[in-house]
This record gives sequence, structure tokens and C-alpha cells, in this order.
Amino acid sequence: MFAKSNGLAGGWGWDDYTIIVSYIIGTAIYVLDIYMIRNGFGQNIWDLPFPTITRFYQLFQAMAVMYKVQISLAKISVCLFLLRIFQARTFRYFAYALIGINASIGITWASVDGFRCTPTRLTWLGWMNEEPGYCIDFIAAVLVNCLVNIVVDFILIITPVYEVIKLKLPLRKKLAVASMFIVGSVLTVIAIIRVVVFWTNRWGSNETLGLYPLMHWSVIECQISVMCACLPAFRAIIGRWFPQLLGGSSNRTKQPYTAEYYHQKSKASGNINKSVTYSVNYESRSPTSSDVELVDMDLQRRNDG
Repeated sequence: MFAKSNGLAGGWGWDDYTIIVSYIIGTAIYVLDIYMIRNGFGQNIWDLPFPTITRFYQLFQAMAVMYKVQISLAKISVCLFLLRIFQARTFRYFAYALIGINASIGITWASVDGFRCTPTRLTWLGWMNEEPGYCIDFIAAVLVNCLVNIVVDFILIITPVYEVIKLKLPLRKKLAVASMFIVGSVLTVIAIIRVVVFWTNRWGSNETLGLYPLMHWSVIECQISVMCACLPAFRAIIGRWFPQLLGGSSNRTKQPYTAEYYHQKSKASGNINKSVTYSVNYESRSPTSSDVELVDMDLQRRNDG
């Protein structure tokens, strides 16, 4: 938000509004996780009073739904950002498809988490085994969701890097831009760790303790997803205020150019003497400056092609 408010990184767009919503949900997830820990999350279920256990399952269901929505919004924000900087028709169709896929993933798995039991109240009361009903295999649902998200993460990393490779730029600049997207692989690493931790700590009847590692890494993934989506804006801030860190220069020179037009006729003709001065300022930038909008590079590729 700081970058956008200062006119950096291309100004406000739908990607910014989407990541703001994702950030708000991610913050709510973090706060909810702290609240759950203070109310028994991570402890043995047999050490907790019954009302606390029921409350835990209610909060866990809410957090699971919020997690699915937050992660999907963060990835949709990345896709919307890519649409702003890459103009190739095929790539844009692919980006729109990714937006649809991420939206479908978020809606589908949020619905699965919200209505995985019939009747729904068994989601937080089923542990009592006092009411008949049916619940889907939660472990299988979580595992499938994790694997699908990892595949989508890989696609979101590879796609923009491939587009950058096709740009007609010096290798150094290609690496600088591509590295910004490759850093997003941190989110994929977190997602993989989350799957491993989840599978290693599959729970039995002690879910208040067994679910803790899964939610711990889920909270981390939520925060990292927002950070990765904000990397382009962060890079714009660094490029503006600390260009030397990116190998650029903040030195700018202004060379004024003045052209005068003077026309004069005699007083006898009754005309008025007229003098017009045109002043044009040219601003030059260091050729090593890295504070360049990515969309300009894509335009360069299309113009040279």
C-alpha cells in the first residue's frame, strides 16, 4: 500500500485490491490462531473441558474456510498482476484460466470445509458421538487440497519466468526480473513442508494436539503468500529509494533546451511585435537504472518482434 500510495509499481489495480482482502483475512487467521492456542489448541484433548473442545472445533472450521479463501485470493492477485505486465494474447488467456482455477479451488474447498458433515453441526459436535450423521474423510480432503495447491504454485512460478526468458533484454536484467518470481517458490516450499508435517502428524482421537502442526504451517503459508504477492511493489520501493541495491543509479540530469521564435514588423504596419519562447526539459536516466515498469519490457519485446 505504501508503494501504491506513492505512485510506484504502476499504481492501483485489481491485483492490489485482491491482495488487500487476502491480507485482511490472513491477519484474522493469525489472530484466531493465537486465540485458539490460548484456549487449548495444541493441548491433549482429554485435558480440556467439554465446552472448550466444542469451541475448538467451531474455531477450527472457521479457520479452515478462511485459509482456503485467503490462499486462493493471494494467487488470484498474482495472476491479476501478471495480466498487467504481460500483454501476449496466449499468456493472457492462460492467466485468466489460472484465475478461474484458483477461484474454483477456493470456493470448492471452502465449501468442503464448511459442509463436510451432515448435519453441519457434527463438524463441532461429532466428537461426542451422540448424534448419527456422516462426515467426509477430512484427512483425504486436506491432502488433495495440498497437492492441488502445490501444482498451481509451480505453474505460477514457471509461467512468468518463461515469459521473462522470451523478453529481448540483457541477461542480467532477465535474471533480476525472473528472480523476483522465483522467490515466490518459497511459498511452494512452505506448502510442501505443510504436506509432510500433516502426513507425519496424522491424528487419531487427540485432534486438538494432532491438528496443531497443520494449522501452524497454514498460518505461515498465509503470511508468506501475501509477502510473495507484494514482492513487485517492494522491489519498486527498493528501486526508487535504494537503487544501488539493485545495481541502478538514482542520478538524473536535466538538460534544458530553449528555442526562440521572434517575429517583428514595422510600427507603420500597425502590427504588434511578438516573441514566443519554448522551453523543453529533457530528463535522462542511467542506463543501469532498474526502476523500470515490467510492462515496458513486454512492449519492447513486441516492438522488436
